[in-house]
Amino acid sequence: MRLSPEALTQAVNLAINGHIAMNQTRVQTLSDWKGVADAEATRAGVFAARLARAGLTGPAPIFEGRAGFFKQVSGPFTVDVATFGGEGRPFRISRCGIKPYPAQVYCLTAIPAAIDVVTEAGGVDAVQSLRIDTTHLGYVTAGRDREKWRPTTKDTADHSLPYITARAMLDGAITNDSYAPDRLSDPALLALIDRITVAEDPALTAMQPKAVPNRLTATLRDGREIVRQVDDVPGFVSRPMTRDDVERKFRMNAGERLDPLEVRRVLDAFWTIDERPDLSGLLALLS
Repeated sequence: MRLSPEALTQAVNLAINGHIAMNQTRVQTLSDWKGVADAEATRAGVFAARLARAGLTGPAPIFEGRAGFFKQVSGPFTVDVATFGGEGRPFRISRCGIKPYPAQVYCLTAIPAAIDVVTEAGGVDAVQSLRIDTTHLGYVTAGRDREKWRPTTKDTADHSLPYITARAMLDGAITNDSYAPDRLSDPALLALIDRITVAEDPALTAMQPKAVPNRLTATLRDGREIVRQVDDVPGFVSRPMTRDDVERKFRMNAGERLDPLEVRRVLDAFWTIDERPDLSGLLALLS
């Protein structure tokens, strides 16, 4: 928007003061809001910038004020703006990952580990118990709350290490269909979940952010033990997706809404988005 430093300051003041989000969005029972919260924050930020461009001022000093962000929310901190990118420095967006499965990021590596374990075990019935060792964030966000053992919504299930691991063991994959209502109440799934425990392993936590590991230890009914640890999957920053991987994911998500010709048209348009002088009409291709 080419805002002046003064107007940009007011945009920050407006955006922060009126839009402090709570993390209840992502703990216990998760709701539809989980998928909308980031978009709403973006919309609020853009609107704040438009108001500032029109001359509206916001509460200040927003960080250091007597009832500002430091006092009310975070405590004091400093920000190194040099890490934001620009002027020859890389932007953080180039370090973003892309999920290969429709599941929370801290659960992703549990999926191939679960498939390996059940394949070697010879089936789910051979597994007497399963322990999932995960990172601190994996435990707090996907393995601590009791709601994760009996998810009743898609949004809770896709943030549940027990559910995602059990579903992958039963189906050999995690797809959008993994969260259908009949899958959530599947008796075979619930019986398997009851044989799963989740714990934090500081050694795995220490591997972040270069890896987001999970380690599965299955005790079989014949006394054998199978251990599988997976540290990354295609799409992580350390292991970027190929173009084919990205297109495969897009087809999985859009294939039930668009015909193959429309899918190809959308992909061709978005692969060349950096060459387009005008973005109008781009999103209409998805309609």
